[in-house]
Amino acid sequence: MEETAAGPARVRFFITARRVRIDPAEKRAEYIDRLERLIEQLDGMISSRGVRQKLKLRAMEVLIRTISTCYGIVSDIEVEELEDELTRLKEENRRGEEEAGDQALGYAIEEDPAQ
Repeated sequence: MEETAAGPARVRFFITARRVRIDPAEKRAEYIDRLERLIEQLDGMISSRGVRQKLKLRAMEVLIRTISTCYGIVSDIEVEELEDELTRLKEENRRGEEEAGDQALGYAIEEDPAQ
């Protein structure tokens, strides 16, 4: 930052863009592990005799939200699996059409009997 005699101070800053690649499958696995640890710890807190009843109830609320989050992740995974299955079906169909050759046209080409 520098001050000028004629006016307000000028501020210079530089922004650098970075490319970051996030692997969705790896990130999903990380989240699932974290959620499993949360469930274990919350279950331990709920079943502990040394924890006050009010805290147990709050831990149960957090546990319910954690389980709901797990179901959301499972739904996302199922959608991705269904999309992958569609991709496999399209690829199989494309290969079948290539193997069929002329039959894929829907009609037969007859040769001229005069020749």
